[in-house]
Amino acid sequence: ANDGIFVRYDGAKWTNASIGSCTPGVSCYDGHNGYDLNLRYESVLSAAAGTVVRAGWYDPSNHQSSLGLWAAVDHGNGYLTAYGHLSALTVSVGDKIGTQWQVGTSGTTGSSTGPHLHMATYYLPYWNATDPFGWTGNYPDPNVVPDNYLWVNNPGTSYTVPVLSSHGNAVYPGATLVDDGNAGWSSTGNWSTDTSSTAINGNLHWTSTSSGGATATATWQPRLPADGYYEVGVFVNDTHASSSWVPYTVYSADPNNPGAQVSHMVYVDETHIGSFQGPYGWETTGPQWISLGTYYFRTAQPGRVVLSNATGENGLLVSADGGEFVPVSEPAPPTPTPTPTPSPTPPPTPVYGFAVTNDGTPAAMLPNSTTNVNVTLKNTGNFTWKATGTGAVEVLYRWLNAQKQVVATGNPVVLQQDVNPGASLTVAAPVQTPAQEGSYTLQWDMLQGSKTFSQQGAQVHNDSVEVARYTEVFGPLPLPTTLTPGASINISVNVQNKGAITWPASGSAPVTLDYYWLDTSGHPLSAAVAGVNSAGTLPNDVAPDQSVSIPITLHSPALAGSYQLVYDLQQQGTWFSTLGGTPLKLAVTITPTLPKVYYFAEGYTGSGTTEYLSLTNPSVSQASVSVTYLYAQGSTMDHSLPPLTALGHRR
Repeated sequence: ANDGIFVRYDGAKWTNASIGSCTPGVSCYDGHNGYDLNLRYESVLSAAAGTVVRAGWYDPSNHQSSLGLWAAVDHGNGYLTAYGHLSALTVSVGDKIGTQWQVGTSGTTGSSTGPHLHMATYYLPYWNATDPFGWTGNYPDPNVVPDNYLWVNNPGTSYTVPVLSSHGNAVYPGATLVDDGNAGWSSTGNWSTDTSSTAINGNLHWTSTSSGGATATATWQPRLPADGYYEVGVFVNDTHASSSWVPYTVYSADPNNPGAQVSHMVYVDETHIGSFQGPYGWETTGPQWISLGTYYFRTAQPGRVVLSNATGENGLLVSADGGEFVPVSEPAPPTPTPTPTPSPTPPPTPVYGFAVTNDGTPAAMLPNSTTNVNVTLKNTGNFTWKATGTGAVEVLYRWLNAQKQVVATGNPVVLQQDVNPGASLTVAAPVQTPAQEGSYTLQWDMLQGSKTFSQQGAQVHNDSVEVARYTEVFGPLPLPTTLTPGASINISVNVQNKGAITWPASGSAPVTLDYYWLDTSGHPLSAAVAGVNSAGTLPNDVAPDQSVSIPITLHSPALAGSYQLVYDLQQQGTWFSTLGGTPLKLAVTITPTLPKVYYFAEGYTGSGTTEYLSLTNPSVSQASVSVTYLYAQGSTMDHSLPPLTALGHRR
């Protein structure tokens, strides 16, 4: 954490230590968990044998972020070393490497102020940063994990490599040079040429990148004086070089198998060489010799270096200038074997756990607003939550929608003090709500560095929150599902305020309970059919999370039928359902109370008379109809008709 204090392994402290106050070899800046070594475009060698687990851009979408081009090696003994700000990568994920094998060339990629190497050491599996120089201070080690002295007196190899950048633009003494356009250099595809005072022999070639397969290549094939190991370097100019992922393939010989050829691919970043805008200002490094590594070559089996424009990028440029092959006096490192390193006393595996013992999260919050929420957090893990410094722990919250998808993550909230295992702390978290109204889950988590506690097995804490100005929850309504046309019924409707503001019962903008009727197609009934409408007034103001019983007179539609009755609250003509609320909807059947017998009289019913009787069924159910003829003599005759179906069927 950036608390303005830098602590060295021997206990010495510097205050107000910022990124610009680093004294190489003595002190460095606050919030930095590694060592910045003064390597200017030099070969970077592995500290010990192991397996490469990271190799590439730290953030592929932002090459000026964090460690930039980097590599990390798992040494198989609980430790991992990382190498950042590289200009070239000579390893790939999964490679097995030995002690002092080259993993890349230093540079100034990522969050860097100039060429150097960032080296860091971590405990696995949680990437807890540790100081490889241990802790010799006269007070307790402030780190959250033990710091042990990890360096060995005899690394098992005396391998050294030439520093190709130490001679500026000049060719390294004793090197074999292959310059573009001269003997030993060839190309395929379309290349342009340019002259430059900084180029080797004053000229260079360049071409455009390809996002697909290679459309142009350049090859350097030297005539070497003798069999042996050579450090291979390529010259990257400060013009016509804008690719961040230039592939070079080195074809060399196998020292143990005469006649066998070995190929190895190296990736070079050209964008952070020359003059460019860095994360902290304009940087100028000048053109550079970039090492591609050490390889074995035979004179009878000519080797070569091939550059391809298949960088996976569109619209950028790659340059081809000189290539040099420098004899290495010491033999190259042998096949990797694990180098003895001190077996660390690993810290106990951290247990990440927390519990919310007192939760002040409100049931409702206003959209796009900030609410201070008090939560009491108990440390149920096995390590102290540091409030500041490396490994500081913070409170994190995120918003999940109704589909349990994360829609927003809030800014971490710092702890006011350290929290020991078993202890608790109350934190006032300023919670920013989503702008969109709706039902959400506010999820609480903890954060240490880039790791959330939930990723390490801890259980999150969830709160249900309505994000809305107006939200209502209706209780059960004791209303018959069948009513008669034009009826008036006095009922009480129970409703709870689940919104974030109080409902006023009076004043210029009171909240009222209203209802409306919908037909089977979901359309509102006309005023003539719906009949009289009345509103229910609140008996008192209703605060958030309070409930109220509202009396109201319900008037049923004038016509029989199947309808939907909708209860909703409104304020100044605005229904709550349009502001995030959920109205109460009920299916209601309107059925008239009809007499069982109807009498009809005709003035003349003589022989041969044809009578027409028109019948309409106003009910919502089928009607069985029979006609009984009553004669003057008192005799009767019954005649049954086919059933009349519901709602207005006529015969």
